[in-house]
Amino acid sequence: MLKFDVIYNIMVMDLDGWVGDKMKKNILIVDDEPDLRNLVKMALEEAGYHVVTAMDGDDCLEKLNGYKPDLILMDVMMPGTPVGKIVSQIKNTKIAYLSIVKTSDMERERLLGQDNVVDYIQKSFDIDELIARVGYLLSESKLDIKKEMEGSRTMLVMIPYVDYNAMVAEVVSQIYARRICYVTLNKTYGLLKDFFDEEKISTVNMVFVDGITRTVINTKNSKSCFFVRSPGALDELNNTISELLHQNFNYLIFDSVSDLLSYRGIDEVEQFVNSIIDLLVENRCKGIFYAMSRHKYAKGNRFSEVMYPEGIHKRRELLVEDRIFSIDKVVDLRKKCIKSELMLL
Repeated sequence: MLKFDVIYNIMVMDLDGWVGDKMKKNILIVDDEPDLRNLVKMALEEAGYHVVTAMDGDDCLEKLNGYKPDLILMDVMMPGTPVGKIVSQIKNTKIAYLSIVKTSDMERERLLGQDNVVDYIQKSFDIDELIARVGYLLSESKLDIKKEMEGSRTMLVMIPYVDYNAMVAEVVSQIYARRICYVTLNKTYGLLKDFFDEEKISTVNMVFVDGITRTVINTKNSKSCFFVRSPGALDELNNTISELLHQNFNYLIFDSVSDLLSYRGIDEVEQFVNSIIDLLVENRCKGIFYAMSRHKYAKGNRFSEVMYPEGIHKRRELLVEDRIFSIDKVVDLRKKCIKSELMLL
């Protein structure tokens, strides 16, 4: 009996160590504000992460000699060696910028274009949202379309702004061999086609419905793309989708349904989406609807504040969080990834 107790205790100790050392994600916080460092460290530790802090870029490089983080949260502006030079010396580690300085969209895109940089988080941020974004950045789980849609005709996917394009590519890469009708309300057909080409995703089996291009220039329809005059032209959009779905498509991808609220009210959008769902059922076509999470519309982004004022932002939240229409299944990738992460811990 004594031997069993000893063996059992050793097994428990080993399991605890394995969970803590092998499965717990490591995070390095680099910020010259001690109060912020300590606050974020405490919050992330409570969420189950192992956290180390550094006071500036040079201290960060020093810490990296003996610590291998899965993610670095790094302030954009700190004393000492410029952050750009620090980032260029860090290899094979995800980096998310923290910034209190409001930057232009062009500057933000430049920063996000640096090697290993995967996100740009504006201060001051809500701690819960920060933890959610960290969870998404560190999640290695994939969205298995076949599994998620098993037994469902329609699915609403709530996608955080973090890696939004990557998730769009991941979804299409799993089903591009089937016939897809892709409705785009936030990118032009040209930009979307170039994006898929860069990702080496074939669009041979895809037909696009573009609600953006004709708001800028007049262009003719082709076999590959049909243009509607505006994302808010719901009747025209409905008729175009209806005509296409009668051509035996396997999937309709609607990117994104939350953008409709920039042009129409909640009730109109709800009625429109439900009519599209009826078309999907009628034509035995599966529907994947994207909804952008509120991260894209964070305060401090001048473009977002102009395009998505507070009133529309609140209506978007009502749409994606309170009104699910007749959609069979809702997948919140931010919550899904957080849940997956915590289950490992």
